[in-house]
Amino acid sequence: MPSVIQFFKEKKKLVSTSLLVLVFIGLLLLFGFLLFRSFLLVRHSNLSVRSGALHHQVLVTDPNYIEGWMTFRYINTIFKLPENYLPHYLQVTIARYPNLTLDSYSKSYHLDKLVFTEKIRQAVRDYIQTQSSK
Repeated sequence: MPSVIQFFKEKKKLVSTSLLVLVFIGLLLLFGFLLFRSFLLVRHSNLSVRSGALHHQVLVTDPNYIEGWMTFRYINTIFKLPENYLPHYLQVTIARYPNLTLDSYSKSYHLDKLVFTEKIRQAVRDYIQTQSSK
């Protein structure tokens, strides 16, 4: 009788160990899948690692993507505008430029947000057009 009880104890131990190994392998596969998916997302979004730092390469060339939440600095950066281009184009002095969103600027000066955003889009289009003709 002791051998039957011992057999079942060993079998239970073997099943428990096998189950733990399967769970561990499942977690490794899940982690590998998530890591691979993250790699694909980073690769797709043009994030690259250079010299240990992340550099975001924005490939936006369509001013229609400009939205009110964007700051003037962000727009200058993604469209490679000179820092003084937008205030000069708009013929205004902007106190907190370039760390001001388009929406907060238009709200401060009681401008229609959509009209102002479209004016910025047109300014960027004009800049891109002058740069492409050079």
